[in-house]
Amino acid sequence: MKEIIKNRIEKIRKILENTEKDGLLLSREENIAYLTFGARNRITLNNTEGVASILITQDDVFFITNNIEMNRLFSEEIPEALHELFKKVEYRWWQSEYDRLSDLVKMKHLISDTGRYMTKNVSTDINAHRYVLCEPEFKTLRSLGKVIDEVFTKNMPLLNSQMTELEVQALFFREFFKLGYDPILILVFGEESARLYRHNLPRDAKLGNQCFVSFCVRDRGLVISSTRTIMFTESTTLREQHEKNCRIDAKLISFSRPGKKMDELFSQLDEAYASEGYPDEWMLHHQGGLAGYKSRELVCTPNTRYTMMEGNCIAWNPTITGTKSEDTAVLLKGTNEIVSFPPSSKWPALEFKFNGDTIRRPDIILL
Repeated sequence: MKEIIKNRIEKIRKILENTEKDGLLLSREENIAYLTFGARNRITLNNTEGVASILITQDDVFFITNNIEMNRLFSEEIPEALHELFKKVEYRWWQSEYDRLSDLVKMKHLISDTGRYMTKNVSTDINAHRYVLCEPEFKTLRSLGKVIDEVFTKNMPLLNSQMTELEVQALFFREFFKLGYDPILILVFGEESARLYRHNLPRDAKLGNQCFVSFCVRDRGLVISSTRTIMFTESTTLREQHEKNCRIDAKLISFSRPGKKMDELFSQLDEAYASEGYPDEWMLHHQGGLAGYKSRELVCTPNTRYTMMEGNCIAWNPTITGTKSEDTAVLLKGTNEIVSFPPSSKWPALEFKFNGDTIRRPDIILL
C-alpha cells in the first residue's frame, strides 16, 4: 500500500518539474482520497475542497490541516501504513492555511488543484493520474458493488405505485447512511418523470406504473453508479424497450477493453443506438465514461481522446426516453468485471453475447 502511494506521489511530483514550480497544493476531495486510499477530506456533503491539503515539494510531502481535524484524520481516515509518508503541519482553527504554507514554500512558486491563493490550477494535469486503479481499490469497488446490489434487491420490492419519488429517495438515503456509505446521488424516476427528464431530482410525484432508481454511492473515495427498474403493471412495450436499452449497454461494456480509443468507441455507441431503432437518443443525455474517485472522471464524447487501459473503471449509462441501463465495471486482464451487478446477485438478468463474452444486465422486475 505504501509503495503504491509513494509511486503516485512521484508521478504527480513530475508536474513540478514540467512547470518549474516548487510546490503543488492538493485540496480537492478526490485527490486527497487518491493519495490516502480513501480518506474523507470533508465535513459537509457539499464540499469539493476539503478541510485538509497535501503539499508536494521536490523533497517532502506535507499534510496540512487545523487542530480540529489532524488527530481524527490520522486516527480514523488515513491508513496507518501511510502515516510515515506525510509530515504533519498543523495550525489553530482561527489561523489560516495560507500562513503555514508561506513557511514551507514561496507562494509565487506554488501551483494547486483549486486555483486558491491566486495559484495556477493544474487539475487537468492531475486528473489522468487517477484513471488507473489498483487491487486495493478493486477490492473496495467489489465490496461496495455487492452492497449496492443487495440494497436494490432488498428494497425495490418494498415500493408501490402510490409512493412519491421523495419517499423512495428517503428510503434509500436511510439505507446507505445506516450502512455507513455516502449516497452522493439518488435519482428516482416515476412513470411521468422518466418521460420528462434525464436527470430527475425527486419530486413530490407518485411513481405510477413504473419506476427506475439510479445511485451514485461512495466508499473510501471511490464512486459506483448503478440503476434498477421495476414496474407495477406489465408492459410489453416497456419490457422490449428496456431490453434494447440493455443491449446497447452490454455492447458498450463488451467493447470497453484496454487499447480501445474512446472516440472510436463512441462511433460504435452511435451505431448501437441506430441498430435498436433509436438513432438520436444518445444526443439527449451523456453516455457515461470513466469512473473512479469521481462518479465520472471522464465523460465519453465523439471527440474524447483517451485510450482505455487495464485498471480503468467504467460506468456507461445509455438511455432511451423512459428507460436506462447503468452499472460500474473494472477493466481487468482478459475480462471486464461488473462490480455493481455481481454473479451472486439475486436480481434477474438479461444475457447478451458479444465478442465471445456474456454480458449480464439487470432485467425489469414486475411487482
